[in-house]
Amino acid sequence: MSKLIKADLRRILRKNILYIFTVLLAIAAIATKNGKTPGQQIDAMEAMMDGLGIILISIPVLLCVYGDEFRSGSMQIAIGRGVSRTKIIVAKFLDCVILSLVSALLLSVIIFIKDALTGLPISEKQSVMLFVYALLIVVKACGYFAISAFFMMMSFSIAGGLMIDLFMLMFFDRILKAIQYKLKIGLYDISLSGLTEDAYRAISAGSFPGMLIVAIVIIVVVIGATAFTFNRKELEL
Repeated sequence: MSKLIKADLRRILRKNILYIFTVLLAIAAIATKNGKTPGQQIDAMEAMMDGLGIILISIPVLLCVYGDEFRSGSMQIAIGRGVSRTKIIVAKFLDCVILSLVSALLLSVIIFIKDALTGLPISEKQSVMLFVYALLIVVKACGYFAISAFFMMMSFSIAGGLMIDLFMLMFFDRILKAIQYKLKIGLYDISLSGLTEDAYRAISAGSFPGMLIVAIVIIVVVIGATAFTFNRKELEL
């Protein structure tokens, strides 16, 4: 599996779209309006990461990891050479995790530099929690990658998977919040956004983020379902 991941990363790192979106991500962070207080500054950066930031991370990752697979037929070739479908599914997901983590780390560095230049007395704890928030954004993004990959692997459509991912990033949480508010059913609380938010609050309070484990379990179940279904699906070789 490590060979698959290394080969994928070498291919992905040659793609211009990855660097274009990285520049856009940096611009989004720099252009975010500064707060007047440390608290407002942290809130502004968190809002940027959970809004435009996660979108600018997700789009290039999906396009780079899965885009060539359906166009070139390399996945079918790998299967024809004896690579298991489960390994392919897991390797592709790990590609997404690695790329998302790198993007989040770069974004965090840019934000820390920006915060330092504001001259606001941002504490060490606030900086650490901002980094934790970035990592939880990666967990949320990877959950959506897993769900999007399920639809992509079933339909062999990168456009369909990308639309699913953007729908979840831009509208899904709002829909769940509206349903939860109207019907008093905790749908948002058990969503990836709700679970990661609960984990963030727990970490802030010095407690164990148990809901983070639930989020990871959900992601693993989705990946397992994708592998199981993909193993039963006929491919056009």
